Amino acid sequence: MTDAQLLFCGRRVGRVARQQMDFLEDVGVNERVLGRISDASSAFERALNIQQDKVADRDIAVERRIEKGNVLYAELVTLCNIGKDIWAERDPVRYEQYCIYESNNEQKKARKLREEQQRD
Repeated sequence: MTDAQLLFCGRRVGRVARQQMDFLEDVGVNERVLGRISDASSAFERALNIQQDKVADRDIAVERRIEKGNVLYAELVTLCNIGKDIWAERDPVRYEQYCIYESNNEQKKARKLREEQQRD
């Protein structure tokens, strides 16, 4: 049973039980018991709402973290490009220190090596 189904069922039990109060009093169900069912349903609904709010808050925090990461990455790329411009003609080792490689860097290196070997 899903949370929504359980909540619906709890509310329905209270509603239907009140309609059948004459019969249920004979088996020991009274307004106090129905009140506890109603209170439990309300508490469960509040808990569901709190949970959904927390999930939404987490999703918003993830989006903000991604945005901050993108800003940081853009700044990093700018600084690395400046570093490459400085060292491009002077020191190839330091130039490489400012290179940011994509996730398929090894594939690019292998392709570059194959192209150089084909030229030779």
